[in-house]
Amino acid sequence: MRRLTDELRSKGAESVVITSVVESETNQHMVCGYDKAENKYFEIPYDYISVRFPGTGDIFSAILTGSILNGMGQEEGTAVFGCPDVDTINVFKIEKVDE
Repeated sequence: MRRLTDELRSKGAESVVITSVVESETNQHMVCGYDKAENKYFEIPYDYISVRFPGTGDIFSAILTGSILNGMGQEEGTAVFGCPDVDTINVFKIEKVDE
């Protein structure tokens, strides 16, 4: 995952979050990525529950985005992250604009 994380960073993402990762040797499910503020890679394992709840990825993205925009983990007011879809990784950049 570090290779993919570094590839996303090379395209301009300062911090990266990749969800729905499955470690091939242990079959461990996790969220992983790189935190620029801490200057470190991270892996957060979780127990996979084999059931589908439509919209949970959207909720995760909204909570992550809100947290980042409130100063958690990246330069305050910006967020760059990837959201996996079936065959694609979508990369988003969100910027908070004060009017």
